Amino acid sequence: MLETLATEDLDVYEGWHPGKGRIAFSGSGYQSGSIKRAIINEPEAKTFKLVEASTGRIVLEKAIELTDGANGKHQVLDFSEVQEAGEYLLVCGDIVSRTFPIGVDIWEDSIWKAINFLFCERCGCRVPGKHDSCHHDVTVRYGERSVIANGGWHDAGDMTQTTTNTSECTYALFELLGKVRENKRLYNRVLEEALWGLEWLLRTRFGDGYRVPSSSKSCWTNGIIGDDDDIYREAARETIENFMCAGAEALASIELKEEDPELSAYSLRCAKEDWGFAWNNQREEDFCKTDDPNRICTPLLKYSAGCWSAVDLYRATGDEYYLGRAVELADRIMACQQQEVTAWKVPYVGFFYDDETHRLIAHCSHRSHDNEPVQALARLAVCFPEHEHYAKWMYAVNLYADYLLHACEATAPYSVMPASIYHEDEAFHDDQYDMGMIKRYLTDDERRENYRKQVQNGIPLGNGYYLRREPVAFEHRGNHDVTLAGGKGAACAAIAKNDYQLAELAQRQAEWIVGKNPFAESVMFGEGYDYCQEYALLPGEMVGEIGVG
Repeated sequence: MLETLATEDLDVYEGWHPGKGRIAFSGSGYQSGSIKRAIINEPEAKTFKLVEASTGRIVLEKAIELTDGANGKHQVLDFSEVQEAGEYLLVCGDIVSRTFPIGVDIWEDSIWKAINFLFCERCGCRVPGKHDSCHHDVTVRYGERSVIANGGWHDAGDMTQTTTNTSECTYALFELLGKVRENKRLYNRVLEEALWGLEWLLRTRFGDGYRVPSSSKSCWTNGIIGDDDDIYREAARETIENFMCAGAEALASIELKEEDPELSAYSLRCAKEDWGFAWNNQREEDFCKTDDPNRICTPLLKYSAGCWSAVDLYRATGDEYYLGRAVELADRIMACQQQEVTAWKVPYVGFFYDDETHRLIAHCSHRSHDNEPVQALARLAVCFPEHEHYAKWMYAVNLYADYLLHACEATAPYSVMPASIYHEDEAFHDDQYDMGMIKRYLTDDERRENYRKQVQNGIPLGNGYYLRREPVAFEHRGNHDVTLAGGKGAACAAIAKNDYQLAELAQRQAEWIVGKNPFAESVMFGEGYDYCQEYALLPGEMVGEIGVG
């Protein structure tokens, strides 16, 4: 049947309905205890079957559910009651899906592939089939001193290297390490990659708050210092980067305490120093300055990184000083939150602004740090349930959870995380903002008007505010980062609240990435089905890569 369908019926690139003959489902599978849904666009179909792939046994036959919402009418295949582990496929009339697992470890394959992607992105390391040890002539200078800045991981397909990305990846790997100790093979591989990132963070710091910020190098170099393809950058002292590196170093010290006590102790020493540099620098006039032009650096994100890294430093040291600073920073985070219901036609509560003035609602695009404010507050609540401010932290977490659940109604039946709430005139008030991407890139009225029109294409909330399902695109494109950061935020809130609904919402974001989306294809290369060629010019295709958007 598929061969007779027109191409336009198969390749959906706009709208919310899958193409004819396609079933939008999670190509990685479904967790046994989770909600299990797929979406189809076959108006004549009334029932579907879930079939065991190995035997052809019909495990479930059920009526298709019909939903009607902001994104139109949809046909939903709900097979949540099936818990038995195995390989299955969906059958709806003549349409048959590819096979997928149900089980408790259905995300493990995607973890292996993500780690493979990181390995392929290693800088300064020979990657068989990809590249030799590279960029030995990339130097970052600080006065009379300098370091060779290769190492860590390249950023995407352009070979740049940034502290933001390497610290985030290192932190995420050590965070994962604590969750996979029983899976020794996976544990050893995660540890290997985490150590690769940690080595770069420790090696590229000058010991007084200055470190390698980023090193743009959209090319391969010959590795010989002194000729015309050498790349030089100046070291920088940036509050937010020192906070984030301190968090990664502190968590590494906790996870390595038994594995490598000497490295654990050294990493903790560096974490304490880096956090101290950031704290001392954060009140300076340029505390939101960043060397990386793509880095979103706002007071909210600075407070958030300082808070969650301080929590990990307390966990590593037991020093009450770090708890005190985390509590102080949490108050600043909550001062950036909308804690009263808005007086809009469609009211909202719980989202965050860039700073305490509440002038500009926090937006992320291309890169996203949407998870960090709730990550900080939730981490405090989980680690210090007896603290006198526990109720305040949980109140803020609950408000943010309310925002997520409310906003995701706009993307039903997929429940993918929307981008943010925007105001239609915010681009015309860029002179009021001391930070962020708006001030940096909206440099003329034509761009500002384009921004306004995109905002007005969102869902009107009243008083000039709109909910955008995808980010307003004015300099960068892509929103998979927003989707996944939103998923992590939901997961952090779910842990703090012990909330099944939020945990499920977090899982919907991963399902969107691997195929339960209107285009009915995975956007992670090598995972799920129908993933497409990515623009990875210099390293080439890498299993585990995800397009920015």
